[in-house]
Amino acid sequence: MKAIHTFVCAAGLAGLALLSSSSSVQGGEEPPPPGALHGKFITETRVKTRGATSDKDLVLYLTPKEDVEVDASKAKIEVVQEKLQFAPHVVACQVGSTLVFQNKDSVTHNVFADDDCCGADIDMEAGQETELQLDKAGDVAIICRLHPGMELYIKVLPYPWFTQTTIEKIKDGDKKTYEASFRIDDVPPGDYVLRFWNKSLELREFDVTIESGKELEFDIVD
Repeated sequence: MKAIHTFVCAAGLAGLALLSSSSSVQGGEEPPPPGALHGKFITETRVKTRGATSDKDLVLYLTPKEDVEVDASKAKIEVVQEKLQFAPHVVACQVGSTLVFQNKDSVTHNVFADDDCCGADIDMEAGQETELQLDKAGDVAIICRLHPGMELYIKVLPYPWFTQTTIEKIKDGDKKTYEASFRIDDVPPGDYVLRFWNKSLELREFDVTIESGKELEFDIVD
């Protein structure tokens, strides 16, 4: 797998506000304007793209090479239990986020996870709502212990520079590729590692540098 990257000017980026964790004024000077990352993900590896529990979800995220303090997220993300499925099937979020589960089926469900970051074992009656706060970074696989075929995948990230997108199958004659466009905005200038996550594809990582007020075009091609 290879990466193709190009810097282009980011019109209007200089006027965007930095994230709260990176917008403090030091020494009376304004912080440099953020940059952005965008591009395409392209692979010839077959990815199942149809159905509520397919492999179409792709998460791309940046990790700074130097430690950076950021505020925990206060986001609340709704997850529905309906027709014996979790929806959405994949959730990417930052540490501090809260999952709000709603059982919309007429049967009892369960929220079960035994991962180090986010253990849970909660029964939910029909119509019941419950919350699960995600206080540590990590990968979480949640199932309904009463209906083990129900699965939910959570990517809990320590930093806010990530995006979740959808892979689509592209046909060109006899050739098939699986592609997704992605974009991450409001990234403070610096050196990062770009990674992507998918249920079926091998994790890869790439070194990238985000420059102040610029967009980095970065295509990942298998």
